[in-house]
Amino acid sequence: MDFEITHQPSYSLLRAQLDAGDELVAESDAMVSMDAGLDVVTERAGGVLSAFLRQFGGESFFVNRFGGPGTVSLAPTHPGEIKHRSLQNGSLLLQAGAYLASSPGVSVGAKGGGLKTRCGGEGAVLREAQGTGDVFFNAFGHVYEVNVQGTYVCDTGHMVAFSPSLDYRLTSSGGLFSTLFSGEGLIFEFSGTGSLFMQTRSLSGLVDHMTPFLPDR
Repeated sequence: MDFEITHQPSYSLLRAQLDAGDELVAESDAMVSMDAGLDVVTERAGGVLSAFLRQFGGESFFVNRFGGPGTVSLAPTHPGEIKHRSLQNGSLLLQAGAYLASSPGVSVGAKGGGLKTRCGGEGAVLREAQGTGDVFFNAFGHVYEVNVQGTYVCDTGHMVAFSPSLDYRLTSSGGLFSTLFSGEGLIFEFSGTGSLFMQTRSLSGLVDHMTPFLPDR
């Protein structure tokens, strides 16, 4: 499979050229366009796991499996950047909603213990992509990588993905009053050595900013 990511960073588009025998798995609503000769199969994303993701993480029940030969274009539902990560018998942890697509050698499922992010308001579960192959993930805004060595703290709304070598916990940014009224809420505290991918904008922050301007129902 050959691919290119265009229109970076604000309106990224992934174009994947699939040869005969190649496959690409993507979120069900990610397809922008495709060659008519491509094979497309829509399937449930993991049965019981799919229902779990839908209830707590806002994830799709279904994924599309594209088979070559032909070209398919994919994009996230919101403005932002698409990033590629190549796994070699490895894994990557993703914030709910960050997964866009992957090659069939990579399995994607819920990470155990991810329910603790429910209180963060940024998605209830973490998704773990593991195996060998390509992973594509998206963000709201620009994605930048932080090389964590020691301890690093970030807002839940700006965390996109991180390597499994990092330990993490969800904690309050202050006391109860601060958590409820400061606008900061909960934060991720990472420790160890590894890569952390951050986004420059927060969807929840945009929603909070726009809410006062919406008409009353």
